[in-house]
Amino acid sequence: MRYGIPIVIRNMFNLSAPGTMICKWSFVSENGDSQKEDSPVKGLPRQTIWLFTGMASVPGTTNAIFGAVKDVGANVIMISQDSSEHSVCFAMPEKEVKAVAKALQSRFREALNAGRLS
Repeated sequence: MRYGIPIVIRNMFNLSAPGTMICKWSFVSENGDSQKEDSPVKGLPRQTIWLFTGMASVPGTTNAIFGAVKDVGANVIMISQDSSEHSVCFAMPEKEVKAVAKALQSRFREALNAGRLS
């Protein structure tokens, strides 16, 4: 959402279906006022941590990721990994994001600097 351009995801097998729009979060209150929220889920940061390049066929990468998360005592509330194992996404309560980011940067510093992981 860097440029504020909404994305619409459509079902290729049912093009008449409305699909899902990904856009800047806002809601309309009971009195009709449009209000923006920091996140659609209270306490869940808008940013989740994504790890992309270099995960496929590297045994132990996911274990190392969540080992670092465990070491700082963070609580993961959602995990998603694509079927090709190229990326993993996870979310945690907002208060734990900084500690987890620091732990992951420390754990994967060499791979991040070499561009093997981002």
